[in-house]
Amino acid sequence: MRAIWSIPLLAACSFTHGDPPLRGDGGGSADASDAAMTDAAIDAAIDGTPSTLRAKTITITATVGGTLGDFPLWFTVTDPDIGARAQLDGKDIFFTTTAGVPLDYQIQRWTKSSGRLDAWVRVPSLATNTQIQVRYGDLAVAAAPDAPGTFAGYAAVWHLEDTLNNTMVVDATGQRNGTASMLQPADQKVAQLGGGIEFSGGSDQISFTNPIAGSGAHTISLWVNQRTTTNNDAMVVLGNGDTNEARWFHSRYNGATIAVGFYTNDFANPNEDIQGDGWTLLHWVYEGANRMTRIYRDGALVAGPFQHANGVDTMGNTGLLGNAPSAFGTNMGLNAMLDEVRIIGIARSPEWIAAEALDQKTPTSFYSVGNEEIP
Repeated sequence: MRAIWSIPLLAACSFTHGDPPLRGDGGGSADASDAAMTDAAIDAAIDGTPSTLRAKTITITATVGGTLGDFPLWFTVTDPDIGARAQLDGKDIFFTTTAGVPLDYQIQRWTKSSGRLDAWVRVPSLATNTQIQVRYGDLAVAAAPDAPGTFAGYAAVWHLEDTLNNTMVVDATGQRNGTASMLQPADQKVAQLGGGIEFSGGSDQISFTNPIAGSGAHTISLWVNQRTTTNNDAMVVLGNGDTNEARWFHSRYNGATIAVGFYTNDFANPNEDIQGDGWTLLHWVYEGANRMTRIYRDGALVAGPFQHANGVDTMGNTGLLGNAPSAFGTNMGLNAMLDEVRIIGIARSPEWIAAEALDQKTPTSFYSVGNEEIP
């Protein structure tokens, strides 16, 4: 409906959004000399305060092998638009599909002054050109974070952002918080994905309840920054120190190589040295039924497939980061920094691992962030 001007009954006027501003001098249109009533002013008069909600579209620009389900996207950005509009506490920041359907997410770090945002977002179906949105600016419509939902299906996820002012080391799934021993606040360091924890050998360790039993598959992944050492350095150990009853992942083992195994049923010499190479992403994939091990470095296969002997039967409640049970011997303390340690009871595909590595190592090569818009 077009705007109606009734003379002299000005109180009877009505407006339709988008109409040109009107004159009060008897004419039917406005010119530049008028005190124009803008669309925004009309919106405010009719609808109340205009929405403060804003959004930016995130597009997966990398070439992804196939479609990856329930992929925890690492999203990191320093954005002045978000910094200007979002709240100091970041509680108005959330993630959705482009249609506005909320997604599970966890904000790992938010700094309003710089607009620095680090978050994990569970993308139900991720492929090349998939789009989601980060939304902000209106607390009233914001969906609450859900860390366990973001990492649904994982046995444990430790971001290792902990301040170490107490002994708790938080598991994002909410199932297996760890207990730090011999670690201090000074051991919290800048790492690959925000913060990480530095282990200095000796008795430094984080203990937790082992989530893996029996002979089934697993994927254990982590970021490690390994110093040069002559010790055997344990990154992750699960289960008992007895034949076939443990699963262990070392950054150095009997020489300059990473190694994995099940306690005497081991892949002890993959011949892959990571000492002094800075932050490195490692995945140990064990396929379970066919007893095959594959080791990936920064998303690429570097060792395996290696077939273990029969008999894998992981037992016991012991779980350790940065050390090994006494049955493994002495000098097992890790001389390295760790970040983003994950355990899941399935064998991840090469396509998944490649996507995860690119997203976490060079995020700007994995996705783009669009201009600010009103959703």
